[in-house]
Amino acid sequence: MIRPFVENPREIEELEDSTMMKAYREAEKGNLKPLKAMYQSRFGFGHEHLVKGYYKLGGWFFDLSDFCKDYLVKDKYGDWTEYKTPNKTCLYNMIGRHNVVEIIIR
Repeated sequence: MIRPFVENPREIEELEDSTMMKAYREAEKGNLKPLKAMYQSRFGFGHEHLVKGYYKLGGWFFDLSDFCKDYLVKDKYGDWTEYKTPNKTCLYNMIGRHNVVEIIIR
């Protein structure tokens, strides 16, 4: 779902050429490869997007939770954190396999 989160967001047409919009449109069609590529890119996403499952761009809120699975991860320090990613590979690429002790898929 794409929705505005500010009073005067940029025109949605201005975002059509953005990598996020292209990946989201492809995910709506069932092709998750561009979205996975964004998750795996060091510059595309950050830790915040893994935890919350959304992306903000130009005053628009892109809800990615429809295309992601929920993973409950126990790290090597005993803390549990919920992440939202298309697959475990994206999760491992972002947080590192060495930090993961246990994963529960919801």
